[in-house]
Amino acid sequence: MIITDVQLVGRSNIILPMANTSPIEPFICKGVDGLGPSKRNVVIKNGYYQGSEVTSKQVVIQVGLNPNYSSGQTPESLRNTLYGLLSPNDTDLIEVQLMNGTAVVGTLQGVVESIDPVIFAKDPTVQIVILGLEGYFEAEEDTVLGVPAGTAAEWTVPYVGTFPTGFMLHILIGAIFSGLSITRGSASMTLEGDFTNDDEIVIDTRKGSSGVRRVAPTTANLIGELSADSSWLKLYPGDNLFTSDAGVDEFTFVSAATYKAKYWGV
Repeated sequence: MIITDVQLVGRSNIILPMANTSPIEPFICKGVDGLGPSKRNVVIKNGYYQGSEVTSKQVVIQVGLNPNYSSGQTPESLRNTLYGLLSPNDTDLIEVQLMNGTAVVGTLQGVVESIDPVIFAKDPTVQIVILGLEGYFEAEEDTVLGVPAGTAAEWTVPYVGTFPTGFMLHILIGAIFSGLSITRGSASMTLEGDFTNDDEIVIDTRKGSSGVRRVAPTTANLIGELSADSSWLKLYPGDNLFTSDAGVDEFTFVSAATYKAKYWGV
């Protein structure tokens, strides 16, 4: 991930150039900490790994102030602009955007914990500490793949991110059968209902929109048909091999798999 600028989106957009800075830029990014992988809280008990939890990101930005005195800017007016990040809206949330030129390559929602100015200095600076809601950076746009390679019994979905993410898959049923189990690695999702020709099923494991539904020829929420031991399947870095207990011709893929890439860090 190549980064040329950091943009803070709150009450207004504040661009902090990191490279190719111009003498007229009011704010300059002098350094950023917290862009690498977040810490994991690992639980090990009696010699066995019990799982882990990824801590939220803490991004610390050192901002240099470069006021244009001829236009009326002062260090104080620039600091006041940054102070607006403390109360940007009724949710207090801002978005950290990692930029490569004009393209947003990673985003993180968070809350400004503190803004500490160094006022009496030759080169005035401000330190901004942002606590992220998550432990990863997320792509701004969805990645839409081609139709997965393989059959209903076995297929592969490639993933370019480095942090696990959910996905959406749209399938067309081509037979009459009961129950459908889809597996990736050691995790499985099992639908215990009945299926018939021309049923179109959308399986969505993306955070904030997860669900299973029939979208044609009739619509229905199928979340209640998931077995109690089902897991929300995820994509992991590289090629993800999926298998199902369906025959090779019992369903086909209607459209491309869709996901939003997530990254441990830059």
